[in-house]
Amino acid sequence: MDARREFSTIDATAEDADVELANGAMRIMAQLHGLAECVGGMAATGLLHLDVSATSLCTTTRFDHGAWISQTTVSVLPTPALAEAKLDPAFCNTVMNALVVMSIAAADRDDELPEYREMAAMLADDWPTTIDSQFEGLMRAAWETRSDARSPVREYPAGRLAHATSQRLCAAARAARAPGELEEASDHALAYTQRTLQWIGSGSGS
Repeated sequence: MDARREFSTIDATAEDADVELANGAMRIMAQLHGLAECVGGMAATGLLHLDVSATSLCTTTRFDHGAWISQTTVSVLPTPALAEAKLDPAFCNTVMNALVVMSIAAADRDDELPEYREMAAMLADDWPTTIDSQFEGLMRAAWETRSDARSPVREYPAGRLAHATSQRLCAAARAARAPGELEEASDHALAYTQRTLQWIGSGSGS
């Protein structure tokens, strides 16, 4: 947010405007790269960390030897239950990035960060078309029984993870103020998330 606000205050008519604009853009891109590295590193383990968000990730950026260097770390450890089942790293990466983007959408009420809308659109376009059939089945079951605390879905580690994933994605999408019909038209939380990202990416979330 600080980088975007500083970038937007640059006087486009100033003599060094081009340099300042390029520098501001590089700073933002470095931060996005640091974010992607952090999430990707977690995802590579097959661990789906459901507590990642715009507030649980801490980014530090510095200008060194003519270039911006940015590093993002996660400040909240995943609960032990999330480690009970491992998933495809690419799937974990997509879901965690979606959680971050939706949390930004929920916080950016003044529409100051157009970059995250572009990220939302890209995530929606690249959303996995095929998911492990067992896990997708568990996600559907979790969606159908999300208000049932005794749901048989929770009897197995993968089922508990599917239920937790369903709840977390649903809460994040609602916080981003996705229209209710998007939720009603979805058959599981993964579809609801993709629809929400498409909505954010289209600019409808502003």
